[in-house]
Amino acid sequence: MNSQEKIDFKALTKDVFDYKTAMDAADIVAITDEKGIIQYANDNFCKISKYSEEELIGQNHHIINSGFHSKDFFKQLWKTISNGKIWKGEIKNKAKDGTIYWVDTTIFPFLNEKGKPYKYLAIRSDITERKQSIEALKKSEERYRAIFSNALVPIFTMDVATSKITEVNTPGVKLFGYESKEDLIKNFDPKDHYLHPNEREKNMIIIMEHGELRNIQHMKRKDGSLFWCSVFVKLNEEKTISQTILLDITSQIAFQEELEAKVAERTLELSESLKREKELNEAKSNFVGMASHEFRTPLSTILSSISLMKNYAEKGQQELITKHIDRITGSVNHLNAILNDFFTLEKLRKGFVDFEVNQFSLPDFISETISEVDALVKINEQSIHYSHTGESYINQSSKILKNVLLNLLSNASKYSEHGKEIQIESQVIDTLVTISILDHGIGIPFKDQKKLFTEFYRASNAKNIQGTGLGLTIVKNYIALLEGSISFTSKEGKGTVFTLSFPRYLSEDSW
Repeated sequence: MNSQEKIDFKALTKDVFDYKTAMDAADIVAITDEKGIIQYANDNFCKISKYSEEELIGQNHHIINSGFHSKDFFKQLWKTISNGKIWKGEIKNKAKDGTIYWVDTTIFPFLNEKGKPYKYLAIRSDITERKQSIEALKKSEERYRAIFSNALVPIFTMDVATSKITEVNTPGVKLFGYESKEDLIKNFDPKDHYLHPNEREKNMIIIMEHGELRNIQHMKRKDGSLFWCSVFVKLNEEKTISQTILLDITSQIAFQEELEAKVAERTLELSESLKREKELNEAKSNFVGMASHEFRTPLSTILSSISLMKNYAEKGQQELITKHIDRITGSVNHLNAILNDFFTLEKLRKGFVDFEVNQFSLPDFISETISEVDALVKINEQSIHYSHTGESYINQSSKILKNVLLNLLSNASKYSEHGKEIQIESQVIDTLVTISILDHGIGIPFKDQKKLFTEFYRASNAKNIQGTGLGLTIVKNYIALLEGSISFTSKEGKGTVFTLSFPRYLSEDSW
C-alpha cells in the first residue's frame, strides 16, 4: 500500500468513525450476527431497554419481545433480511422493568462476497410518545363513536365550508323526518329547515365569532310540519367542523305558553288591584305623614306664641309681643302655602286652571322672577347667577311659567347650604325653549329619583326640611300644560339640575 492509499484509508476510517459516532448519538443502534445474536448495543439501546450492554451482548432480540406482534410478523421480518433486503417497520418492545416502548426500525443486512448476510445493523428511533398519542386519539374516537351512535338526542356533524351534514345519528334522522341516515346526509339543506331562513345566517355569524351557540329555534321537518327545538352548536378549534345537539321541546313550549298566558292574565288582574291599593295606601300614608309633620310645627308655634303673649301683655313687653306676632304670621303663611298646594293640585287634576298665552321677553321675565325670591335667597346668604342665549321673545303662559320657576328656585334655595350659588341658564333656539336651574345642594339619593314626581313623596335626605311633597308634582302638571317636559340629573351631596323644555310658541287653541 503506497503512501496515497494509506492517507485515503486513514481518511475513510475517520469518516466511518464519525458516521458511527453521529449515528450512536442520534439513534438506537444494534448489530447482530447472521443468527440474530447481539454483538453490539449502543448507549441509546441500553438506555431505552433498561438493560446493560453486558446483559444484551450474546442475547437475541427476544429479550425485549413484548409479545404484541405475532410469530408471522417476525417470520416475514427474517425472511426479508435473510434474503439480503432492507426491512422497515414499527416494533413494540418491552424494557427490563416491564415498560413498553415503540421504535421505528430499519434493519440493514451486511452481505459477504456470495451475497449472503453475515451480520445485521438495526437502526431505531423512539416513537413511543407518538404511538401513545395515536392510541389515545383512537380510544377517544371510539368513545365518541359510541356516544354518538347510542345518544338518545339528535346529534349532527357538519362541514362548515360546504354546510353539508357529514354524520348524523338515528334520533337526528327521525327528528327531521328523513327515511335514513344516507337520505339525510344526501338531501339535508340547513336553510330549508328554518322557519325564518335569515335566522340561520345570524346564527352562523355568532358561531364563527364565538365558537358556539345556544338558543331556541322554530324549525321545519321534511314534510313541512313545525317544531321547537333547543339548539347547542360547537365548533372545533380550526372552525372547520361543527357539532349540533338538538332537543325537541315543542310540547314544553306549548305547555309553557298556555301556562304563561294564564299566569299573565291572573297576574295582570292582581297587579292592577294591588297597584290601586298600594297607590291609595301610599297616598294616605304620605298625606298623614306630611300633614302630621307640616301642620304640627306651625300649630305648636302659634299655640306657644299665644301663651307667651298673654304673659308679655300683662307686663307690657310690646317688643316681645311683636316678635311672637311675626312668628304666628309666618306659621299661618306656611299653613296657607300647604293649603294652596292642595288646592292647586286639585285644580290641575280637574283642569280648572285659568291663564292666558302672551308674548314676553324671556330674559326680562326670568330676571323679574328671580327678584321675587331675592329675599329668601339673601336670608340664606345665597346668590343667583343667570345667563341667556338665543332669541328673547316667546309666546307662552307667563303665569304658569312663573309658578314653575318660583317653585324650582325656592327648592334650589331651600335644599342648598348657606352661601351656595344657584345658576339659571335659558336658551331659545328656533322653536324650542330650554331652561336649566342648577343648585349645589344636598342632591337626590339615587334610590329616590324614580319617585320624585310622586304626590306627597319626599326624598329620604329631605325629611327634616319643610315641604308637602307636592311641589314637583305641581310643576310637572304645569309643564304639561305648556306642552313641555321636565327632567333632572342629581348626585347626592353634590347638587341637582332641573331642565325644562317647551315650545316657543303656544297657541291658546291648544287649551
